[in-house]
Amino acid sequence: MIHIIKKTTVLDASLKNGKEIVRVFKYWLFKNQNTYTSLKEFSAHLKSIDNKYIFLDSDDFLFFLGSKVLDVMINLELIKPVTTQKNKIKTNFFVIADKTLIKHTNETLFTPVKLPMIVKPNPHSDKNIGGYLLNDTFFTDDLILHKPTSKYYSKINNNLIYDAVNGLSSTGFKVNTKVLDFINDNYDIFFEEENQIDLLREKSLNGKLNWRDIAKLKSLSSLRVLKHNIMGIANAYRNMSQIYFPVKKNYILEVESILYHTILILNHMS
Repeated sequence: MIHIIKKTTVLDASLKNGKEIVRVFKYWLFKNQNTYTSLKEFSAHLKSIDNKYIFLDSDDFLFFLGSKVLDVMINLELIKPVTTQKNKIKTNFFVIADKTLIKHTNETLFTPVKLPMIVKPNPHSDKNIGGYLLNDTFFTDDLILHKPTSKYYSKINNNLIYDAVNGLSSTGFKVNTKVLDFINDNYDIFFEEENQIDLLREKSLNGKLNWRDIAKLKSLSSLRVLKHNIMGIANAYRNMSQIYFPVKKNYILEVESILYHTILILNHMS
C-alpha cells in the first residue's frame, strides 16, 4: 500500500496512499451491497452529486487521509522527513524510507503489479470489461486507454476491436528457456552495467560525483532494476506451459487504433 521506496515528495506520497486506502474502502463497500454487479458502475454511483461518499475522490480528502498514514510511519520510524531549500522562496518537503527498512528490502519491491496471466484473460465485450479475472470486481481497468489532455475519445462501435483484443490477449506464449538459461549463465555479459554502478558508488563515498556521474548512476541503476525485473519474471514463469498478455486500446480515433500491452515489463515483444 505504501508508495515510499525512494525520496518522494510529501504531496505525492500522501495522495498516492490516500487513493490506495480509498480504493480498498470502495471495494469493501462494493462487496457489501447488492444493487450493482460492476465495480465500475458502483464507483460511478459513489461520485454522483447526492451520494454521501462523493468526498472520497477529492484531492483535499485524499491528501488529508494519506498524510495521516505518513504521520504514523514517521512516528514508527519507518520513514523520515527531509527538507531541501532550493532558494530563498522554494522549499521542498520529502519523505524517505529509513535505512533499516531499505536494508531489509530488495528489488522485488519494484516488480510491477500487472504480471503475465497463466490462464486466458476474460473476453471484452460491449457489456463486460475483460482482461484480468478480478477486473471490474476488485479494481476497474477500462479497455480504452484514455488521454486526459485529448478532446477525442475512442468509441468502440463494432466487434472488430473486441475480436482483435480478445484474439491477441488469448494467444498463449511460453518463455524460451534456452535463451533464458544462456542469459543466466552469462550474467556478467548481459549485466555489464553492474561494474559501472559499483565504480560510481565507490566514487560517491569520497564525494566526487559531478552532475554527469549522478545522471549516469541513476540511468544505470534504472536499467539494472528493469533487467532484474525482466529476468525475475521470466524465471518465475519458465515452467508454465502457456502465459498470456492482456492488451488495451489507445485513445486515438478508431481508424488509427493501436493495441498496447497492459504488461510493460515483460511481454512477447520485450
